[in-house]
Amino acid sequence: AERRSDGEGAQAGDPGGALPAPGERPSEGFGALEEGGGEAEGPGGEEDGEGLGGLAERQAEIAGAIPGLSERLGRSADAARQALEEASHDPLTGIRNRCALQHLLPREVSLAQREGRQLALSVLDLDHFKDFNDRYGHSFGDEVLKTVAQVTASCIRSSDLLFRLGGEEFVLVSAHEQRDGGRDLAERVR
Repeated sequence: AERRSDGEGAQAGDPGGALPAPGERPSEGFGALEEGGGEAEGPGGEEDGEGLGGLAERQAEIAGAIPGLSERLGRSADAARQALEEASHDPLTGIRNRCALQHLLPREVSLAQREGRQLALSVLDLDHFKDFNDRYGHSFGDEVLKTVAQVTASCIRSSDLLFRLGGEEFVLVSAHEQRDGGRDLAERVR
């Protein structure tokens, strides 16, 4: 049986052809099994594979590599968690930052709507903070910002979210059963 010889195949038995003719044994370039179960020799006369012994060695090599891969994956996951934490938290105060607010606010709005709760968003701004910073220095101003964040965090519930927008501005997001809950919380923080 002949094949097309116009680039779509080759003559039967031609070692350069893409496939053997029906009923014909594959040529040596295909790595077919020889009669008796061994692999056919490759074009250079050597065996294409190592047989079952080579497979067992390869399996042992892979099994030996798994603990190292597992450890590297664990380190990568830890590094990813740390990077996410750093990207979503203010380095000075340790509370969530503007990026986290942009990410979490839509979720909080959706959750409040689903649960039929009131969602309050309170903006906290430290009056005359720039003048304070100029008069007492930025290091002391940083300590004030840390203290404001700590005191505010101690006044809110664990379900409330506190963010630092930047500078002396903070945002508090809180869900409440009653309409005045957000105002009451803001007064308590003040």
